[in-house]
Amino acid sequence: MSLQRRFLFLYSLTGGGHLATARSVADAIRICYGDAAVVDLVDVFVEGKAWPFHRFPGWYPAMLGLGEWPWRVAYHLTDSRRVVMAASRLVWPLVRKPLLKLLSDYPHDAIASFHPIPNAVLNLHRARYAPTTPLAVVVQDFVTAPAGWFAPGLDAYFLPWPETQARALALGLPAERLHVTGMPVRRAFIEAQGMSQSAARKLLGLDEKTPMALFIGGGDGAGRSRGLCPPGDPGAGRPRSGRRRAHSGRQGS
Repeated sequence: MSLQRRFLFLYSLTGGGHLATARSVADAIRICYGDAAVVDLVDVFVEGKAWPFHRFPGWYPAMLGLGEWPWRVAYHLTDSRRVVMAASRLVWPLVRKPLLKLLSDYPHDAIASFHPIPNAVLNLHRARYAPTTPLAVVVQDFVTAPAGWFAPGLDAYFLPWPETQARALALGLPAERLHVTGMPVRRAFIEAQGMSQSAARKLLGLDEKTPMALFIGGGDGAGRSRGLCPPGDPGAGRPRSGRRRAHSGRQGS
């Protein structure tokens, strides 16, 4: 009997962080357990092939172009456990067969979700077809995390911040299933902690003495980062006594 364990990590390219976080956890598992663990990373919407959900990643860049209002509307319309469960039961007939095929294509001993949308549907599938399969979610929003992250009945919820735990408790999740672990990051970030600021600047080709303000934006520059460091602004690169530098996530990275 093989002792190798297979993990299925579900994400979607609808934001800069879902795949990056899943890769970070997968890399840590490989480092800790080597050949004793196998991790498959799967875009749950694209490879699930359930209409219209398989088009979500393709629509995402267009949503970025519309600004903040699509997120604001979607967040407020769905920020309720009751709405999340009702919507999941509504789409269940559409996604049941595609989801069954997806999960059969990737044999697994446990599932971890890195996206807020499919969690309640995954739990519906488990209740009917695989009641003993562990199912967890790795939450990547800090404070105002959407209710979809906190679908009831999952085995474990890995949270980045105590405020996220407070949000989960407010939505009725049992405290014993909540684990505040911090946000998973690439190993390169951990290894770089011992690097001096001057060495890091030199490595990046930056002047070692000029003061610099660093702006961190959302995936593909979503949010208000353009207002802080507008493109084409002749002063954007050189304020009076220093520089501004903006960084954002990127699809597929």
